[in-house]
Amino acid sequence: INHALLTMQAIQARGLTVAGWVANQVAGEMSMYQDNFDALKQRIDAPCLAEVKWKQTVTFNKEL
Repeated sequence: INHALLTMQAIQARGLTVAGWVANQVAGEMSMYQDNFDALKQRIDAPCLAEVKWKQTVTFNKEL
């Protein structure tokens, strides 16, 4: 949580706008994952564009 919030602060301090963010679950057994995710959603003033779960396959549209 701290890293994400500090990153947001650094981006905003440079006068940039955050279009959105992506949440990712970096381990299979994260006991506080949902609490952490909810805390970030409350504190980040930008939409969560995606949530990538542990070992989830993600494909990107290369045309974007």
